[in-house]
Amino acid sequence: MKKFMFVAAGALLLAGCGSVDTGNVGLYNRFGKIDDQIVTEGVYGINPFTTSLENMSVQTTPWKADTNVYTKDIQTAKVSFNISTSLNRGSAVTMRKTIGLEWRERILPQTVESTIKDVFGHYNAGDAIAQRERIQTEITNKLRSTLRKRGINVDDFQLTNIDYSDAFEDAVEKAQVATQKANEAKNHTVEVEENAKQTVISAEASAESIRVQAAAVSSNPSIIKLKWVEQWNGVMPSTVYCSAGTPCVQGGE
Repeated sequence: MKKFMFVAAGALLLAGCGSVDTGNVGLYNRFGKIDDQIVTEGVYGINPFTTSLENMSVQTTPWKADTNVYTKDIQTAKVSFNISTSLNRGSAVTMRKTIGLEWRERILPQTVESTIKDVFGHYNAGDAIAQRERIQTEITNKLRSTLRKRGINVDDFQLTNIDYSDAFEDAVEKAQVATQKANEAKNHTVEVEENAKQTVISAEASAESIRVQAAAVSSNPSIIKLKWVEQWNGVMPSTVYCSAGTPCVQGGE
């Protein structure tokens, strides 16, 4: 009998205790109603006949999923993402009373997916590829603003993949190849134009040099004699003509 009483007392003592695990807050449930009091990690005494101590997680918890979106130019894409959220401790009572312990499952899918769809709907598909970081930041800011009002923290959000249809990706690849070829052709045109420009500059410089020399000869005929002296190799000519066809001096040894 004493042994039975001891066991019963021990069981009653255990039943009269509630614990709050690490990463949780504790909420008192008295007669099926949640008290406004919040307790932190630890062990607490309760009346097992009227009260229970519920654990509600406030840890950062990751969730990954994907959703289908339409871009502004009516292209479809499958968007994969990761999001990490946590419950604000001060919002635990309100969240438990209005939504319940499964608040993530009830709030996040609809809110996150609708926000992603809304942001992508303002971008053309090609722009969405080029401005992925900007879109990710915009989605993150919108989610934080929306979920903060409900007591939920968005600790991180990442777009992990944007998968367009095969037809669209093929069109994008062909457009990139065409753009590359156009740039190469443009660069070649610039090179040809530059070479032509240098040729013109060289020709103009040569013409100017000839014009200057001609002007100098015209104003000073002795320049011709100077040029002749500069070109002379020191050997006297064998024949000097006094007039057309008539030699004046016959050279020789």
